[in-house]
Amino acid sequence: MKRPQNIIAESGLSLPAMVVYGVGIWLAKGLIPDRLWLQMGTFFLAVYLMVELSNGNALLRIRSRMVSCTFIALSCAASFLFTSLEGNLLQIGIIASLLFLFQTYQDPLAVGKTYYAFFFWGLCTTICTQMFLFVPLLWILMATQLRVLSVKIVIASLLGIATPYWMILAWGLFKGDASWIANHFTAPDSSAWATGMMTLTVGQIAILVLTLLLTLVSIVHLWQYGFEDKTRIRLIYGFFCIMTLASTLYIVVQPQSFNYLMRLVIIMASPVIAHFFTLTSHRFTNIFFFVTLAVVFSITVLNLWMPSLTF
Repeated sequence: MKRPQNIIAESGLSLPAMVVYGVGIWLAKGLIPDRLWLQMGTFFLAVYLMVELSNGNALLRIRSRMVSCTFIALSCAASFLFTSLEGNLLQIGIIASLLFLFQTYQDPLAVGKTYYAFFFWGLCTTICTQMFLFVPLLWILMATQLRVLSVKIVIASLLGIATPYWMILAWGLFKGDASWIANHFTAPDSSAWATGMMTLTVGQIAILVLTLLLTLVSIVHLWQYGFEDKTRIRLIYGFFCIMTLASTLYIVVQPQSFNYLMRLVIIMASPVIAHFFTLTSHRFTNIFFFVTLAVVFSITVLNLWMPSLTF
């Protein structure tokens, strides 16, 4: 029996409607007076890449645009992220990295794809150094979820990460100032954690907690019904689940980088949450779906009109 939840999830109008909704949130955030055109352009480029990520890997076994719709909904709820062009570029780099990374599945000769995946991840580290923390985890997930790790793959990944820094160093030497790399890796202030925790707003914590709770519910569903998906898809969802939990943990460890790491949480959690809402059809999940929509919209309103509200 198809419920309203399933009709929305399978409708071809869902994504266009969410795009219109997203544009509305951008307008409410100050798109025109603050001239956020470039930021909005990079955001919708990220949305397009999420569509490609979903379609290219057949993340949902029915025709649905829920992965990108979920990404838009969660991103709009975290509208405090909109104004940062660097953050939007980080988002694009992460998704581009995943597009190449998932193509390496069970292919020990996928050295080129690995290089490009980690090249984009390396670009992300030039924006947020905390992205380096995920590299060992990515290797572990390549071994366990993508089943592709080898010495050649590791070397290719290291070369990929290093390439952006070689390019920056070459440019710095050409300009006569190569100090950027040294400054980029300057150790953070010992009080940065406490300062970061104290500056978190109610809206930031609300979207993080909501995303985590939805992810945990979706993980339980995956454990129970994941056998209905193909092995490759189950392993990719395992990748998303672990990365979501790890990035949430890193936010606790590095709260001063919340606005960067939250983007990673949203990217990794969106497919998992979309899988749950698309492939369930119970009275309870239907009610839960609309309650979730109401909560997401409430957090969106909170972050639009009371972005600085703290405890």
